[in-house]
Amino acid sequence: MTMRVAVAASALLVVLLPALSAADGAEPTPSPVFEAAAGSRAAVTLYRMPPVPPTGGTEELTVDSLGRVWFDEHFEEAGEPGETPRFPGEIVRMDRSGAITPVLFRTGGDDFVSAPDGSVWYLQFRAISRIAPDGTVSRFPMPQGAEGGPTGTYRTTAEWSLVIGPDGNVWFGGRRHPLDDEGREAGSEPIIGRLTPSGELSEFRLPKGGGFPTRLAVGPDGNIWFTAAEAGSVGYVTPAGQIQEFPLSPYASPNYIAGARDGVWFTEDLEGSVVARITPSGEIDEFRISGDEEVPRASSLAAGPDGRIWFAAGRGQVGRIDSAGHLSKVQLPQQTTVEDIVVGPEGSLWYASLGEPKCQAEHPGCSDGAYAAGIIGRIDPAPLSVVIDGASVARRGRAAKIRISCLDGRSSSLCRGRVRLRAGRHLAGKRRFALGTDDSRGFAVPLDEKARTTLARTGHLRIRCIVTLAGGRTEVRALRLRLRTHQAASLGNRGKRPGTTLVLG
Repeated sequence: MTMRVAVAASALLVVLLPALSAADGAEPTPSPVFEAAAGSRAAVTLYRMPPVPPTGGTEELTVDSLGRVWFDEHFEEAGEPGETPRFPGEIVRMDRSGAITPVLFRTGGDDFVSAPDGSVWYLQFRAISRIAPDGTVSRFPMPQGAEGGPTGTYRTTAEWSLVIGPDGNVWFGGRRHPLDDEGREAGSEPIIGRLTPSGELSEFRLPKGGGFPTRLAVGPDGNIWFTAAEAGSVGYVTPAGQIQEFPLSPYASPNYIAGARDGVWFTEDLEGSVVARITPSGEIDEFRISGDEEVPRASSLAAGPDGRIWFAAGRGQVGRIDSAGHLSKVQLPQQTTVEDIVVGPEGSLWYASLGEPKCQAEHPGCSDGAYAAGIIGRIDPAPLSVVIDGASVARRGRAAKIRISCLDGRSSSLCRGRVRLRAGRHLAGKRRFALGTDDSRGFAVPLDEKARTTLARTGHLRIRCIVTLAGGRTEVRALRLRLRTHQAASLGNRGKRPGTTLVLG
């Protein structure tokens, strides 16, 4: 059932304040810290928020069309002596250099989303607000009024997950609450709401028993997809308001969701650590991230510029998965959990994380009630590359088995090239190889007669392994091959000292 109601917008002009600086006795500009990411060659940049109030950057964020990061920050507001300090919110934005500009003082927001026109929208439970590129703020209160007579009063709340649809409208998850004669809420009905930039609101009621829309995302089919954790279902609403739901297993509890070219991806909370994909026709593929119950569940999905789905994967790491289910990860410099992850227009992935440590113990602002300083991080995906993981003797000493891992690039990339082995100044072996990204395989490289003779005579062989990708990138690693006891015996090399499979040289 569709309900339409006009929502009045109260607008005021907000002058964007200049970036605060330490010289003003206010919040210093965070200094970016460039660090390498283990398990990937993606570059990670940390923007540590000030370790004393005001603090922030630990929850939802968005990146606008100019590449600026918007989030909700908190500051300490001391009251009278003996009163508990309050921590109101303010909305700020941060540029790529780390400079922070306060935008709205004493105004907090949730589920920020950036529109193509450069405006930023956010939820406030009883309202949805918009900050225009020129700083003008428009507030659209959720309606409450009469429906069907004096006993049919109601109230609408906007509670979950803003997204900008292909139609340019703002979509959100919410509830419609019938009110009794005394104005108290007497239950609630789940809805998907659509708000136009001019303030016209349409509400689409979900079927009974459908649960409440937990998160929303735009699918490749142009529909607005949602997860309903309580009902254990995933569904979508068309721009015209038609709703379709797909039931999952009773214990799936779908939560975070993101649209991609190959379908709509979502997480399942109660089935363990699972990331799943559903097509517009309802076909579902599930990929278990880990069978370890101690591993935190995947959360906060984002469709990356590399064709993978990126997700928060517990303490200090971000995971990636491609359409075939191949997994890889980026190890982060900090060990705290990522709270939100989004994609910027420049192709970087931005995330918000809890601070580490909470605050400086010697500072008076560090108390039991103090907010923890947060971290904003930026991940710049790396181009396609290979890593030489190791080598061992194969085929009874006639070949070297070189294990190669393909990293980064695009999920659709083919990692191919050639392997060359050099023993001293001569070429000891060569071959071509091919494997997909996020993959690792061992390739047997035949050794020439001189290399085999040296290996048989001494039981070991120092080599330089040179792997060159088609396109020119080269990886080089020095290794030492050693024969195992049974390999040496099969070569008639009795009496030689046995060794291990691989010793790095």
